[in-house]
Amino acid sequence: MQRLRDADIDWPSEPDTVKEATAELGADLPQSLASLVDPDGLPADVPGVRIRRGRWWAEPGEASPRFQPGFTD
Repeated sequence: MQRLRDADIDWPSEPDTVKEATAELGADLPQSLASLVDPDGLPADVPGVRIRRGRWWAEPGEASPRFQPGFTD
């Protein structure tokens, strides 16, 4: 809640209060964290890579082993 208060947000012009926004973020934490990622910006510094289409999501729980370093199929 304090970080939302400290953010450069014009709260009187927002539809939610700080308390409501905090509750909304906490209600779906995986989605809240996923919204922090800029999918188009991730490969921005990789030469020859261009995002054409994709789908991004977040799920609660343990990470899949196939997304861990050193995984081979």
